[in-house]
Amino acid sequence: MKRVKYIAIVTARKNSERVKNKNLKIINKKPLLQFSLTAVKKSKKIQFGFITSDCDKMINLALKNNMKVIKRPPNLARSNSTSEDTLEHAINYIIEKSKFFPENIVFVQPTSPLMNYKDLDNGITKFMNTKADSLFSSYKAKYYIWKKSKKNLISFTYNHKKRTGTKKFKDLIVENGAFFIFNTEKFLKKKNRLFGKIETYVMPRYRSFEIDYKEDVEFLNKLKF
Repeated sequence: MKRVKYIAIVTARKNSERVKNKNLKIINKKPLLQFSLTAVKKSKKIQFGFITSDCDKMINLALKNNMKVIKRPPNLARSNSTSEDTLEHAINYIIEKSKFFPENIVFVQPTSPLMNYKDLDNGITKFMNTKADSLFSSYKAKYYIWKKSKKNLISFTYNHKKRTGTKKFKDLIVENGAFFIFNTEKFLKKKNRLFGKIETYVMPRYRSFEIDYKEDVEFLNKLKF
């Protein structure tokens, strides 16, 4: 069986919970999903792009972008369905139907419209150079974070009794949810997107913006990018 170095899998189901039909929301005159499809299509390191979806509109949009399509079964399109189960189904489908084995998967979540193809390619380069088993995209931040403990609030990332400026903070590495990269064989054994030697590709904070709520869509539509 032919082996392929890198393929992308974009996961996009129909019934999003917090924002109805989120992946088809129009942002700067384009459906949200289009931004991820464009990034995959322009990548110089990804050899094939796939979408797994239960939505005909999303599937048709992917086909217009020369993406290969996997029809996601209903049991993997529920609110309690996991991305890992969806990815496993997609990978097994690709191996069976496409007659090639993808050595590494670039898992793209279509909620980060400011991510671009250079982020994907630079993430792959980082994955290769560090000989990682898995990698996640992220951004660095310095936050005053608190956590609740029983009835009290406790300062978590700093000592509120000796408050200092954030310039003295250590950087926090925050998953931004844009994409993950992992070795296929090890994923099929671990059933988890992050395992073994884990690395991160740090994106600029502004390109890490993620659509999770209705106001996120409204905010981005007021920007020009």
